[in-house]
Amino acid sequence: MTRASSVATATEAGKFVAEQLKKDELEKLIKISKTILPRETEDQTKLVKKLADAVKNGTAFHHAGLDQRCRTIVETEFKNGNIKLLTATPTLAAGVNLPARRVIISSVFRFGPNGNAPISILEYKQMCGRAGRPQYDDEGESIIVAKGSPNQYLEHYVDGIPESLESQILEESSLRIHLLGLIATSSTFSAISEEKINEFFSQTFGGLSDDKLDDKISERLKELKTYDMITDEGGFKPTKFGQKVFWLRIDPKTAFDITAHLEDYVKGNKHTFGFLHMITNLPEFYPQFGVTEKLEEKMEEIHDNFKHEKLYAEQKLDHDWTKSLLILHHWIDGMTYSTMSEEFNAEPGDIFQIRQNTERLAYIIKEIARFWKNQVLVDELDTLRQRIRHGVPEKYLDLVKIKNVGRVRAKILYKYNFHDRVDLRKAPLEKLAAIDKIGMTIAKSIKLQIEKVR
Repeated sequence: MTRASSVATATEAGKFVAEQLKKDELEKLIKISKTILPRETEDQTKLVKKLADAVKNGTAFHHAGLDQRCRTIVETEFKNGNIKLLTATPTLAAGVNLPARRVIISSVFRFGPNGNAPISILEYKQMCGRAGRPQYDDEGESIIVAKGSPNQYLEHYVDGIPESLESQILEESSLRIHLLGLIATSSTFSAISEEKINEFFSQTFGGLSDDKLDDKISERLKELKTYDMITDEGGFKPTKFGQKVFWLRIDPKTAFDITAHLEDYVKGNKHTFGFLHMITNLPEFYPQFGVTEKLEEKMEEIHDNFKHEKLYAEQKLDHDWTKSLLILHHWIDGMTYSTMSEEFNAEPGDIFQIRQNTERLAYIIKEIARFWKNQVLVDELDTLRQRIRHGVPEKYLDLVKIKNVGRVRAKILYKYNFHDRVDLRKAPLEKLAAIDKIGMTIAKSIKLQIEKVR
């Protein structure tokens, strides 16, 4: 199922499921649905409201657009038997241990990079394997909604043998990472030879089936030497930079490219948009959403306003735009979940993944800048990471570091001229407590925290 069809199916099925439920079951579902809605109204997206409405009828949907809190509620209540029917995208089959009595696969076709293609036998087995788990049910059912001859599906999927697994370790990026890791951890006392390296990888799942293993390793070793991450003097040892990259757990090529950009950084201005542009174009960045024609105009406007924030001289901020860049730009400026859902079709779960991965990559870039002793960029990246984590403009950072003062309360406090901890320390307790969404309990907590760090 797609995200849209999972929502539509759960909503439609709820009309029939609710008719089969008893009064006490429906009352319990109403209570559960209330826990799904976020406390802050500006965080209540249309998607979350649809989920809450579906749950009232005993159904729910599950996909990556929902935040972790909502997904956990849905999973728990389905396991508890309160939610009777659950629709989902393939992400549920891939990573959640959620048993069911009956699994219905609405289509064995999925749209991907090469168009509409059938799912693998392995994926079918993974999905239908959730039906009738021994510790939960005596029996289980798996149903494929067939279009065409049922016998084709029976022979291929039900009676079929799963495809052979393929190793990823010898792909260029993966091999660079593992080679550097092996050298960094095996050469503490003496250098490791190429023969020893070849012998190690020949015993891996990928190495056992690749007759060009030695050639691939030799090519990647040359790259690591070019990147100045290893030395070859009677065997291989990591350089100080190579050791740093190993601990950062990133493709050495990416670290090398980042270094080149930082060496060429534009001095004398901020680089916030430039950093976000670079991060969203790194191979390690995900999830990646393309810019639709509808959003091109918004990106052009942002580019015109922030083109002076170029990170390095050759950076082309008017190229390689992604919707993820657009989301990040507005997230660190404080845009609400509901607004981003309306304007960019970006849901809380998507935003969480984007900001989590961006914060991780910003940390890696910061540590590379620190290694090359560029304190200007280290400080700037530290500020950017905090903005990514909290989703606020720089002016709110001192406020959001206080426990129980999130992005919503920080905005309100700033509006009332409490710009930092100094302003809050001076404020009378009663005045703080009288502010909307603060109250006496939060006000006392703020005061206590500020006094502790005095």
